Amino acid sequence: MAESGVPEKVAIRDADGQVTEEVTMKDGVLEGEALLYAAGHLRARLQFRNGKLHGEGLYYDDAGRVQTKAQYLDGKLHGESQHFSANGTLMRKAAFQKDALNGFTIDYYPSGKPREVSTYKENVLDGEQVRLGEDGKVIERLYYHRGQLRKAPPAMKPAPPKTGAMRS
Repeated sequence: MAESGVPEKVAIRDADGQVTEEVTMKDGVLEGEALLYAAGHLRARLQFRNGKLHGEGLYYDDAGRVQTKAQYLDGKLHGESQHFSANGTLMRKAAFQKDALNGFTIDYYPSGKPREVSTYKENVLDGEQVRLGEDGKVIERLYYHRGQLRKAPPAMKPAPPKTGAMRS
Protein backbone atom coordinates (compact mmCIF):
# COMPACT_ATOMS: atom_id res chain seq x y z
CA MET A 1 0.00 0.00 0.00
CA ALA A 2 1.34 3.41 -0.98
CA GLU A 3 1.60 6.35 1.35
CA SER A 4 -1.44 8.54 1.61
CA GLY A 5 -1.71 10.89 -1.37
CA VAL A 6 0.94 9.03 -3.42
CA PRO A 7 -0.23 7.36 -6.65
CA GLU A 8 0.39 3.60 -6.85
CA LYS A 9 0.41 1.39 -9.96
CA VAL A 10 -1.60 -1.81 -9.48
CA ALA A 11 -1.79 -4.83 -11.79
CA ILE A 12 -4.90 -7.02 -11.57
CA ARG A 13 -4.57 -10.59 -12.83
CA ASP A 14 -7.02 -13.32 -13.77
CA ALA A 15 -6.92 -16.89 -12.43
CA ASP A 16 -4.28 -17.81 -15.05
CA GLY A 17 -2.02 -14.97 -13.97
CA GLN A 18 -2.67 -12.82 -17.05
CA VAL A 19 -2.89 -9.09 -16.44
CA THR A 20 -6.45 -7.86 -17.05
CA GLU A 21 -6.00 -4.33 -15.70
CA GLU A 22 -3.15 -1.97 -14.93
CA VAL A 23 -4.45 0.97 -12.95
CA THR A 24 -3.18 3.86 -10.92
CA MET A 25 -4.71 4.26 -7.47
CA LYS A 26 -4.45 7.18 -5.09
CA ASP A 27 -5.88 6.74 -1.62
CA GLY A 28 -7.85 3.71 -2.87
CA VAL A 29 -9.44 5.57 -5.78
CA LEU A 30 -8.68 5.32 -9.51
CA GLU A 31 -6.52 8.28 -10.50
CA GLY A 32 -4.67 8.64 -13.80
CA GLU A 33 -4.28 6.04 -16.51
CA ALA A 34 -5.95 2.62 -16.58
CA LEU A 35 -5.16 -0.06 -19.15
CA LEU A 36 -7.67 -2.87 -19.70
CA TYR A 37 -6.71 -6.16 -21.35
CA ALA A 38 -8.55 -9.21 -22.71
CA ALA A 39 -6.70 -12.37 -23.75
CA GLY A 40 -3.45 -10.46 -23.37
CA HIS A 41 -4.47 -7.70 -25.80
CA LEU A 42 -4.94 -4.06 -24.87
CA ARG A 43 -8.66 -3.22 -25.13
CA ALA A 44 -8.87 0.22 -23.55
CA ARG A 45 -6.69 3.08 -22.37
CA LEU A 46 -8.69 5.29 -20.03
CA GLN A 47 -8.06 8.31 -17.83
CA PHE A 48 -9.55 8.72 -14.37
CA ARG A 49 -9.85 11.59 -11.94
CA ASN A 50 -11.25 11.04 -8.45
CA GLY A 51 -12.47 7.57 -9.45
CA LYS A 52 -14.41 8.78 -12.52
CA LEU A 53 -13.61 8.61 -16.22
CA HIS A 54 -12.13 11.96 -17.13
CA GLY A 55 -10.24 12.83 -20.30
CA GLU A 56 -9.64 10.76 -23.40
CA GLY A 57 -10.72 7.13 -23.62
CA LEU A 58 -9.33 4.89 -26.36
CA TYR A 59 -10.90 1.52 -27.16
CA TYR A 60 -9.11 -1.03 -29.34
CA ASP A 61 -10.17 -3.90 -31.61
CA ASP A 62 -8.65 -7.41 -31.73
CA ALA A 63 -5.80 -6.21 -33.95
CA GLY A 64 -4.88 -3.35 -31.63
CA ARG A 65 -6.32 -0.59 -33.81
CA VAL A 66 -8.27 2.29 -32.27
CA GLN A 67 -11.97 1.47 -32.65
CA THR A 68 -13.39 4.35 -30.61
CA LYS A 69 -12.03 7.62 -29.22
CA ALA A 70 -14.18 9.33 -26.63
CA GLN A 71 -13.93 12.26 -24.25
CA TYR A 72 -15.16 12.07 -20.66
CA LEU A 73 -15.89 14.65 -18.02
CA ASP A 74 -16.61 13.57 -14.44
CA GLY A 75 -17.57 10.04 -15.50
CA LYS A 76 -19.79 11.01 -18.44
CA LEU A 77 -19.29 11.17 -22.19
CA HIS A 78 -18.68 14.82 -22.90
CA GLY A 79 -17.16 16.18 -26.09
CA GLU A 80 -16.45 14.54 -29.41
CA SER A 81 -16.60 10.79 -29.89
CA GLN A 82 -15.15 9.09 -32.98
CA HIS A 83 -15.75 5.56 -34.24
CA PHE A 84 -13.48 3.85 -36.77
CA SER A 85 -13.84 0.86 -39.11
CA ALA A 86 -11.50 -2.13 -38.96
CA ASN A 87 -9.26 -0.48 -41.57
CA GLY A 88 -9.05 2.75 -39.56
CA THR A 89 -11.48 4.84 -41.60
CA LEU A 90 -13.54 7.33 -39.61
CA MET A 91 -17.14 6.06 -39.65
CA ARG A 92 -18.86 8.40 -37.18
CA LYS A 93 -18.32 11.57 -35.19
CA ALA A 94 -20.74 12.51 -32.46
CA ALA A 95 -21.00 15.33 -29.94
CA PHE A 96 -21.91 14.50 -26.34
CA GLN A 97 -22.79 16.58 -23.30
CA LYS A 98 -23.21 14.86 -19.96
CA ASP A 99 -23.66 11.36 -21.49
CA ALA A 100 -26.25 12.49 -24.07
CA LEU A 101 -25.96 13.11 -27.79
CA ASN A 102 -26.14 16.88 -28.13
CA GLY A 103 -25.23 18.58 -31.37
CA PHE A 104 -24.13 17.03 -34.62
CA THR A 105 -23.47 13.44 -35.57
CA ILE A 106 -21.77 12.76 -38.87
CA ASP A 107 -21.78 9.29 -40.41
CA TYR A 108 -19.28 8.59 -43.18
CA TYR A 109 -19.05 6.36 -46.24
CA PRO A 110 -16.07 3.95 -46.31
CA SER A 111 -14.49 6.47 -48.70
CA GLY A 112 -14.42 9.00 -45.84
CA LYS A 113 -17.03 11.30 -47.37
CA PRO A 114 -20.01 12.38 -45.22
CA ARG A 115 -23.09 10.14 -45.64
CA GLU A 116 -25.47 11.65 -43.09
CA VAL A 117 -25.44 14.69 -40.82
CA SER A 118 -27.96 14.77 -37.98
CA THR A 119 -28.69 17.10 -35.08
CA TYR A 120 -29.50 15.75 -31.61
CA LYS A 121 -30.71 17.24 -28.38
CA GLU A 122 -30.62 15.04 -25.25
CA ASN A 123 -30.27 11.80 -27.34
CA VAL A 124 -33.24 12.69 -29.55
CA LEU A 125 -33.20 13.82 -33.18
CA ASP A 126 -34.00 17.52 -33.08
CA GLY A 127 -33.32 19.66 -36.11
CA GLU A 128 -32.13 18.90 -39.58
CA GLN A 129 -30.98 15.50 -40.84
CA VAL A 130 -29.30 15.49 -44.24
CA ARG A 131 -28.48 12.36 -46.25
CA LEU A 132 -25.78 12.78 -48.87
CA GLY A 133 -24.63 10.78 -51.87
CA GLU A 134 -20.96 9.91 -52.20
CA ASP A 135 -20.76 12.76 -54.68
CA GLY A 136 -21.74 15.15 -51.86
CA LYS A 137 -25.16 15.98 -53.30
CA VAL A 138 -28.14 16.07 -50.98
CA ILE A 139 -30.32 12.96 -51.34
CA GLU A 140 -32.80 13.78 -48.62
CA ARG A 141 -33.37 16.52 -46.08
CA LEU A 142 -35.56 15.79 -43.08
CA TYR A 143 -36.56 17.89 -40.09
CA TYR A 144 -37.20 16.61 -36.60
CA HIS A 145 -38.66 18.25 -33.52
CA ARG A 146 -38.13 16.36 -30.26
CA GLY A 147 -37.75 13.09 -32.16
CA GLN A 148 -40.84 13.52 -34.31
CA LEU A 149 -40.44 13.78 -38.06
CA ARG A 150 -41.93 17.05 -39.26
CA LYS A 151 -42.80 18.11 -42.75
CA ALA A 152 -40.02 20.03 -44.36
CA PRO A 153 -40.52 23.76 -43.92
CA PRO A 154 -41.62 25.54 -47.08
CA ALA A 155 -38.78 26.76 -49.23
CA MET A 156 -37.95 30.37 -48.67
CA LYS A 157 -39.40 32.36 -51.52
CA PRO A 158 -37.29 35.23 -52.75
CA ALA A 159 -38.76 38.66 -52.13
CA PRO A 160 -40.65 39.96 -55.15
CA PRO A 161 -38.68 42.46 -57.22
CA LYS A 162 -39.32 46.07 -56.37
CA THR A 163 -41.16 47.99 -59.02
CA GLY A 164 -41.30 51.66 -59.73
CA ALA A 165 -38.65 54.30 -59.59
CA MET A 166 -36.96 55.15 -56.36
CA ARG A 167 -37.95 58.53 -55.04
CA SER A 168 -35.48 60.84 -53.54
